Amino acid sequence: MNKPYISLKIVSKESGLVKGVATRKIRRIYHQLQAVKNSETKKIYIRVHYGFIRDHRNKKVRALNEGQYRTKQEVRYALQCFMEK
Repeated sequence: MNKPYISLKIVSKESGLVKGVATRKIRRIYHQLQAVKNSETKKIYIRVHYGFIRDHRNKKVRALNEGQYRTKQEVRYALQCFMEK
């Protein structure tokens, strides 16, 4: 199986701007999280896309996990759970 595709969006408190990163490399996601301060973030969205699977009706559907978090610690824990084999 290929590596999962990870997308990260960080919404700032002051301006509401969104900073986004999308990659297959987990190290790049951790680096972006480390560069941002908890006091500057309003929300952090994360989505991990594993690929396509077939459902009970034999249709292709996306296999993914996603969530919205407030702190970097919550995001790290979620990433750890999402990337478990």
